Amino acid sequence: MKWQKQTIFTALLFPEISTGVYGYPKKDAARVALKTVKEWLEANSDYDMEITIVSFSEEDYLIYQTVAAELS
Repeated sequence: MKWQKQTIFTALLFPEISTGVYGYPKKDAARVALKTVKEWLEANSDYDMEITIVSFSEEDYLIYQTVAAELS
């Protein structure tokens, strides 16, 4: 996520990656994604960025909600 500050982007859609056909464990993917986003936002609090996590299904959404609660 280092390139964002070099552009004029103020929003980023963050899709689930490799959790479908490639079978990467959804909870692990959610943990990596949310931890990365959280760390970037904390390290770049002076930069106005809106990040949206895009979930494929209700199940995926609930996994992200659970992991987000664990990380907070």
